[in-house]
Amino acid sequence: MILSQSSSKIFNMKVLIFVKNEELKREELRAITERLEESSVPVEIIDPDTREGSCVAEIYDVFSTPSLFVTSDNGSVFQSWLGLYPSPSDVINAAAI
Repeated sequence: MILSQSSSKIFNMKVLIFVKNEELKREELRAITERLEESSVPVEIIDPDTREGSCVAEIYDVFSTPSLFVTSDNGSVFQSWLGLYPSPSDVINAAAI
């Protein structure tokens, strides 16, 4: 959780990961999700090729996979990576803002 200095509101951070089904076994994805789970950061894996996933992908303007977004509970995006896997530590650091 972070405390927003401007509003004194506590935000719960989560990570949205957009990957296609065939990418689910990638080592980079496994490393990121394991580190996030160890750090108690919620992760949502979204397949943009599904009906529900395509709707969420449209909201975040996802046109390529993998794409990752660190968001607050109100949907604000704090950090994003489009078309690549960032290092697990980069994702953890962004989620700890």
